[in-house]
Amino acid sequence: MRKAAYVLACYLLSFSSLVDARGLEALAPSAEGEQTLCEVTVFADRAEFLFPLHDADRWRWQRKETPDDTPEYAWEVMIPAEKPTHVFGAYLFKQANSPTKEGDLRSLVADSRKVVSRILSEGETRRHLPDPEVSVDVQVEENGVILTLMGEKGLHKVLAGAPRDALFHIWHPDRIYNFTCKARINHEVVLDAQAEEKL
Repeated sequence: MRKAAYVLACYLLSFSSLVDARGLEALAPSAEGEQTLCEVTVFADRAEFLFPLHDADRWRWQRKETPDDTPEYAWEVMIPAEKPTHVFGAYLFKQANSPTKEGDLRSLVADSRKVVSRILSEGETRRHLPDPEVSVDVQVEENGVILTLMGEKGLHKVLAGAPRDALFHIWHPDRIYNFTCKARINHEVVLDAQAEEKL
């Protein structure tokens, strides 16, 4: 059976985002005028979230100048954008007393944590709980870093209620490379494709 897919075009906002260990706090803006495109394709059993590549052959992580137990690099997605119920991504935290490492982006990503969480809001308090029905993988390809959200049952929950937007964060210890993309989901394309499959 042909798997329905749709694409979310993501556009660069005029600010960057660096988040705390829970992935929630926005900090300083980045330089305006930069044009960056993110893209997400959602299938029946998975969703692929494409982040653009920063043009660097060598990467450094576990930097001495990074405070211990804080995020150093991350690729993160929140759905829905305005009031997220799920957050997932690949996170690399600075470990205490860890020596600085150097290598390519694939080596850096291999050291990251892959996490999927449900967000529960209780008044002004937000709690993150693991979601065992969904898993996330990360790969570095020629066209970018790809987060793949897997688990058909869990994926339906993530997209329940036809959320309009998804929010993407990239953060980097050199703040100039931080940015946030906001994606609008075209649910009409999904409905049309599902209707065709039933014919």
